[in-house]
Amino acid sequence: MQLKWRADFGETGLQQILNLLNIELLIIKCLIKDDNKSMLQEAVEERNQVMRVSSPSVIRVYDMILDVATQDANVGSGLYHDKRDKKLFLWQVKDKLEQYAAKIKDMQYEISVARAW
Repeated sequence: MQLKWRADFGETGLQQILNLLNIELLIIKCLIKDDNKSMLQEAVEERNQVMRVSSPSVIRVYDMILDVATQDANVGSGLYHDKRDKKLFLWQVKDKLEQYAAKIKDMQYEISVARAW
């Protein structure tokens, strides 16, 4: 009898977090470009829909990642004072989220390699 492999919560959860991060990156890119309001609205609605069907654990991890990505001592307590500061802040958050997404992809790869053994 051959056992059928099934994704566990870790793999499923990682993929859900990665999906949310990719949507968040799209939102940030729309905010940086500041030119496509309909795409921004669609991305926000998609993120909200994914959040409604995500598990509490996935939402907690996603929120923690966003909290860490948005913490920046260079921005200061006023978040941003003008459009240039806002763009800089968004670029910094985008860069951090891309790094975290890459780490999650690495984790997914490690899981798939371990499963192959």
